[in-house]
Amino acid sequence: MNNKKQTQVKRKVLAVLLAAVMLSGSAAVALPVIGSDSGIVASASTYQNFEYEENDDGGITITKYYGSDKEVVIPGEIGGKSVTSIGDYAFFSCTNLTSVTIPDSVTSIGVGTFYGCTSLTNVNVDARNSDYCSIGGILFNKNQTKLICYPAGRKDKSYKIPDGVESIGNAFYNYENLTTIIIPDSVKLGVFDLGFVGDMKAKNLTIVGSKGSSAEQYADHYRFEFISITDYNHDTEQGTSETVATSVKFNKSTLTLEKGKSETILFTISPSNTTNKTVAWASSDDKVATVKDGKVTAVAAGTATITAKTSNGKTAKCTVTVKNSTVSIKTVTLKTTSYTYDGKAKTPAVTVKDANGKTVASSNYTVEYSNNKNVGMAKVIVTGKGNYTGKVTKTFKIVPKTVSLKSVTSPKTKQLKATWAKNTTATGYQIQYSTNSKFTSGNKTKIITKNSTTNTTITGVTKGKTYYVRVRAYKTVGKTKVYGAYSTAKKVKIK
Repeated sequence: MNNKKQTQVKRKVLAVLLAAVMLSGSAAVALPVIGSDSGIVASASTYQNFEYEENDDGGITITKYYGSDKEVVIPGEIGGKSVTSIGDYAFFSCTNLTSVTIPDSVTSIGVGTFYGCTSLTNVNVDARNSDYCSIGGILFNKNQTKLICYPAGRKDKSYKIPDGVESIGNAFYNYENLTTIIIPDSVKLGVFDLGFVGDMKAKNLTIVGSKGSSAEQYADHYRFEFISITDYNHDTEQGTSETVATSVKFNKSTLTLEKGKSETILFTISPSNTTNKTVAWASSDDKVATVKDGKVTAVAAGTATITAKTSNGKTAKCTVTVKNSTVSIKTVTLKTTSYTYDGKAKTPAVTVKDANGKTVASSNYTVEYSNNKNVGMAKVIVTGKGNYTGKVTKTFKIVPKTVSLKSVTSPKTKQLKATWAKNTTATGYQIQYSTNSKFTSGNKTKIITKNSTTNTTITGVTKGKTYYVRVRAYKTVGKTKVYGAYSTAKKVKIK
């Protein structure tokens, strides 16, 4: 017999023995009957504080929790495989456990899963789970026709089973504080549905229901006190209903992220004493932005809506806009930084690099030129676009035309005279003269402030010396003189 068959047989034998004990009344406390075969392969492995087995269908069953945490979140997957089942007695006698959260992947919960968890007050279920739900910390199937687990550690003295519930199975095993259970007509009670048949009367449990109902028949059969719902004083009820959420709000309604960036959205549920404060997170487009426990991660450019939904359907929404990652423009280099005026607009080519030192393609920036036609200082403004940000301004010069030096003579002793062609775009001229043909030393200059002046005589030069003379035009722009290139030098021997 293989391991799977052995496990099935053991469970069935134990179920028969337990049922016999309870029926005979020889024991005050009876364990719940173990459920039917779950198709588990007996090859246990461990993950964190969980023991688990792989099902025949490839899913994972949690078979045992051996930790001591007060609050436990069951993982949605282990090793890349979905956790689909919680096995019989998986949390047996976890007396420290106060809260457990079941993921949306679970489709099967075994019998007696939380038996002996005497401190357990809340069983929470991810709102996206399609098979189960939690109402005020009490576990139901999704359509709320079956009450699966009433946590044993809850402090309520009375509890009203919601209308529409048809069965309660082993939900009330192990309860500690209940003295009254109000049972609607929709519930059909089975033999051991209220668990401790042997000592129920010692707990002074009162069953409230309709005359002639299954609740009255059960109370009569097992000799419990029964009160008709019409005679019951509802003012004495304690903890019979949950405090449900009236709203859930985010700390922001819009969020803009760069691709690859993350930010956590915070939420507030009202009222503050809401029993079940768990929410289900969802993104309208995981290709744009994903969300996990409120942490939003930008995936690609676009827009997505992030939603948080409470267990009773209240929602909050945040519109997330994802932009591609941006890089700032850092440096701009002009191919030419000086032009000679010719009456045409100048547009020097630019080389743009980003903050990482990489050359930026021309499609990722715009170039704007200004004051780039006349003599003076021209401006270039490069502005990033698309995924590139930033603005860089550079300047270049447009200088006057080179002046034509017509002649240099020595009209009189210790004099030289220079004559040049007029430059109509210039403010004036600068004459430079020197005995050094390369103008590397001993240079002297003379400024002509009118552009209409086309010659000048310089006195005090040395008789018999040879002088070299050249001239250039300048344009005054603001407080700056913009000079053109010097003319070709001419020489003269001084009389």
